[in-house]
Amino acid sequence: MKNKFILFAAISGFFVLLSVLSLHTDWQKH
Repeated sequence: MKNKFILFAAISGFFVLLSVLSLHTDWQKH
């Protein structure tokens, strides 16, 4: 159970980081 939570946290954190990076690059383009 704990391993599943760690895996879920890692995946969600990765997606959050990816979205923040894409938003940042979109902001720099303008």
